[in-house]
Amino acid sequence: MANLTVATPRPFAIEVESNEIPLPQAAENTLEGSALGDKSSLGNARTLVAADNFLGFAVQSNNNSAGTDGSVTILVKDKGLVDLVVTSASTVSIGASVYASDGNTFTAASSGNSKIGVIRRKIPGVTNFCTVAIAGVGRKAG
Repeated sequence: MANLTVATPRPFAIEVESNEIPLPQAAENTLEGSALGDKSSLGNARTLVAADNFLGFAVQSNNNSAGTDGSVTILVKDKGLVDLVVTSASTVSIGASVYASDGNTFTAASSGNSKIGVIRRKIPGVTNFCTVAIAGVGRKAG
């Protein structure tokens, strides 16, 4: 997989400990459904790049490509449950860590990637499709 090219709403599960927060947005076009990372550890949300601190998922699209870092905010889901296709999920167990290498590529491989959460449930009959408990920076995945 690769970064999203169109807005793609993610199927989030309803959970008591779910959270949406506005964060300063980096100077880029961010698409709904993209995993977001912390640009240069300054708190500006950008489409995730491997090894970024994971902030959450964009719950709206927002084009700030003509702006400056932090000049607008974007709504981010930073805790909760989301259904994702996770490469190599069939080889790991419930509770295994999930990582991202970009805004739309999720894997069980940690090397050089950003931890985004843990596998909460595997979807029966669908290879690599999982419910993942996500947790942005400073949060604990349940």
